[in-house]
Amino acid sequence: MNKAKRIFLILAVIALLSTSLLGCGNNNAANGGTNEQVEKPNTQATEPAHTATTQPNENSNAGRIPLPDLNENKDLEVTEFGYSIVSSGSSMWLYYSIFLHNPNENVAARFPSYRITAFSEDGRVLGTDRSVRSQLSPDSTLVFGGMAFSVDEYPARVEVEAEPIENRNWLSNYESYETLEIEGAHINDRGRILGQISNPNDKGIDSVLVVAIYRNDDGTLLGGDFTFERNLAPLGSLAFEMIGHDFEGARSFEVFAFPN
Repeated sequence: MNKAKRIFLILAVIALLSTSLLGCGNNNAANGGTNEQVEKPNTQATEPAHTATTQPNENSNAGRIPLPDLNENKDLEVTEFGYSIVSSGSSMWLYYSIFLHNPNENVAARFPSYRITAFSEDGRVLGTDRSVRSQLSPDSTLVFGGMAFSVDEYPARVEVEAEPIENRNWLSNYESYETLEIEGAHINDRGRILGQISNPNDKGIDSVLVVAIYRNDDGTLLGGDFTFERNLAPLGSLAFEMIGHDFEGARSFEVFAFPN
């Protein structure tokens, strides 16, 4: 091969190599000028996630038991009240008796309370007392009597008011008892009241409140007193004794007993 042909072949090879290198450069530029792989952002639109909804079922209240509306309960009522002023030495004491009724048929009242206040002719408060009992069953009446407070003069008027029961103290679940019975109540020669309490319930009672009240010829309440007895057996009986009072105008007395 002569010299001219060799030169021609060398030039052809150089040209071919140059063309290949240029082609590789163009491919790299198309990929961003680097061999690193860059993850493309996902620009595809995505649908919002769907939240499951429950359609109201017109039968969804089936089987539900409504709670009692405690705001609809009726207030306790003072159905009877009376008092007497008793002198003892240089002091004067107000004794009273009260009938407190729960007019609600389905709820008991826990901690029923009432307030007694005596006023003078010119409106001054001569004495006041708040009394709280343990429980008052539905559609039942609690009887109580006793000494409230001392006064410096005879009151012009005496007021009594049953206090509202807090919602939390209206009880739909409560322990109920049949009425305790009083047998053979009488006043002995020493002026004391004696008798027996009979329990018709098949469960015992740890503490029993015994109350005596007095009335005049017209049936007006004059006052009363109370005591406590303990451990009344199921279907059993228990003797009691308490002080009696000679309220002016008294012609009769009654005795009541309640679980305390």
